[in-house]
Amino acid sequence: PDMRGLWIYRLDSRSRVNYRLWCLAWLDAEPAPAAWNGQLPPCPCSQPQAELDPRYRQSRGTKHVLPRASSGAGVRCLYQDGSLLEGWQERVWTPPIHPAANGELEAFDWCCRRVRKSLFCTRFAEKRPRVGCEGYVPPTPAGAFGDPHITTLDGLTYTFNGLGDFVLLQASDARTSFSLQGRTAQTGTAWATNFMAFAAQYISATNTTVEWTLGNQSDIQVLLNNETIQFSYSQDMGAEVYYSPGVLLVNASSITAIFDGAIAVSISTASGILSVVCSLPDWYRNSTKGLLGVWDHDPTDDFQLPNGTSIPVNSSEEEIYSYGMSWAVGEHSLFAQPLDPPVLNFTPIFLSRLRQENESQYQLATLQCHGSKECIYDLLSTGNVALGLATQSLAVDLQEKKTVLNAFPPVITGNTSLTAFRTERVRRQFLAKGEGARFVPHLSPELNISENGTLTWEPHGVAPLTINLEAVGSNNLSALLQLRFTLCSCSRSQECDYGDTVIVGQSSLQLAACRCEDGYSGTFCQDPPDPCSQGCFPGVGCDSHSGCGPCPAGLTGDGRHCSGCSSSCGSNSCPEGYCSNGGHCYLHPITCLPTCTCPPAFTDQHCLVAGGDFRPLPTADLPRRSVQLRVRTLQNATAEEVNGTVSDILGSLEVKVFQSNTNITQM
Repeated sequence: PDMRGLWIYRLDSRSRVNYRLWCLAWLDAEPAPAAWNGQLPPCPCSQPQAELDPRYRQSRGTKHVLPRASSGAGVRCLYQDGSLLEGWQERVWTPPIHPAANGELEAFDWCCRRVRKSLFCTRFAEKRPRVGCEGYVPPTPAGAFGDPHITTLDGLTYTFNGLGDFVLLQASDARTSFSLQGRTAQTGTAWATNFMAFAAQYISATNTTVEWTLGNQSDIQVLLNNETIQFSYSQDMGAEVYYSPGVLLVNASSITAIFDGAIAVSISTASGILSVVCSLPDWYRNSTKGLLGVWDHDPTDDFQLPNGTSIPVNSSEEEIYSYGMSWAVGEHSLFAQPLDPPVLNFTPIFLSRLRQENESQYQLATLQCHGSKECIYDLLSTGNVALGLATQSLAVDLQEKKTVLNAFPPVITGNTSLTAFRTERVRRQFLAKGEGARFVPHLSPELNISENGTLTWEPHGVAPLTINLEAVGSNNLSALLQLRFTLCSCSRSQECDYGDTVIVGQSSLQLAACRCEDGYSGTFCQDPPDPCSQGCFPGVGCDSHSGCGPCPAGLTGDGRHCSGCSSSCGSNSCPEGYCSNGGHCYLHPITCLPTCTCPPAFTDQHCLVAGGDFRPLPTADLPRRSVQLRVRTLQNATAEEVNGTVSDILGSLEVKVFQSNTNITQM
């Protein structure tokens, strides 16, 4: 039998991507976060913290840092002008070698940028939870530099000039263990030593060993599990990198190894001497030993010997030297090559003796070194002023690094979601906690933020709006709080649907949908009902304000439906079902024959033939139905291309009749 249908022809050759479909497919395929985000850290609270925390790597393209946990997951932290803007948890960590192939960023782009419906980004956040900096604990660095001057994890600094291989650090928890060893050599002909190699071993699911050795050209040679590695340049990080499961090596101003996104060891060279900075996360506290001390926030017990006994921190140089020698490696060396035979009866020269031998030289060195004992010792023991000053610089850098890592911006509290109806004025109070914290004022026609945190929003339109609340502390570090504005511009407040919002121009403003009532229409329900939309009785005029005019002479009714007096046609009546599709039946006043008044969508005697231009007015209780369309393409196209094109066409119709299209099959 003949069937009425609709042919749809493609008028362009450009394929439209259905980002909604891509986002929904990604959401459907992703597991719940509880399956992978159990041990993910928060973001650093400031960009300076993030840049100095070696557990995170920085990306040039998107200004974010990203650590890698043992589960393979990580967090992505975005900073603006040095302040944390937002953070996301990510299930799949992308190595810096191939940052372009990043499915996490693609999914974020589909759901939160390409699709303007905020509901999609909300659902994305259910799969990739947002993360701030609450609970962030910076790593604690310890180091050794110069003619070895060692700064422990608790901040105690001392000098140890032992010759050989020594245990700098041993740390462990329930799942991992870590060891760091250093190898010293005699500094030229001086009775002092310096580090010329380091080796670190990290044991978790795998066993990883990295070795750094000072080369003949004062360069640093690296071995990974006793094999030479080849660095590759990463455009994303702007540095040479090497990635292997369990460790990321970065070759920049120093060569840093990050083990499982947790422990970092950075080795640098200056004046022909290697220096080391080792950073530990907080969970290794109370579980360390070695020359870098017992990490318990108490420097008085840092001189702990392998047998568990300790010597006082005010011990003599000779006693400290004996303590250091107790941490000689012995037969459990991590180095690929055995230690050269030591110089027999080597005993370093101590600072007290150097001063006794030449007080005037000591005073001169004190001036040159600005009082730094480490600098004075290196200068006097080697006669090398540059070496002494380099030692002083490294010591200052380590202290400055600690200061930056432990400096925090204010903490802002308050409800970040603001909702307004038309030009309604909304007032909100925020608090900033921190030393000397105050808000940065903002004044614009729509928004006013005072220094005490009072925010007033008075919408003037639907233009894109992005404002972040900013508070600055006495240390000049700033905190940002992203605000979300939701505006309803419907004619009446009861028409606002705050559960259905559209993002305005990728800004912080969302526009609520309008559910028109009482026949009103338009984007904001601003158009009153048209009394002429349903048509009038034939021959009856219609006014756009008052509606249908009076019925013709001899007929009675409301102008839309007119009928004659029952006496002129006797007992005649309209047959049941005479008019179809909602048509109204009446008896013609002259012929007394049944006559139909049809809705605008239908014509002919019984309202059966569809025709004429009209605008359907769907009601809220209109049932949803599935319509099967057969589409013939004029050129070869995949089901995905057809799906995306048809979906975009249906979605752009002025009257939104179709909600979705599925089961697209190539014919």
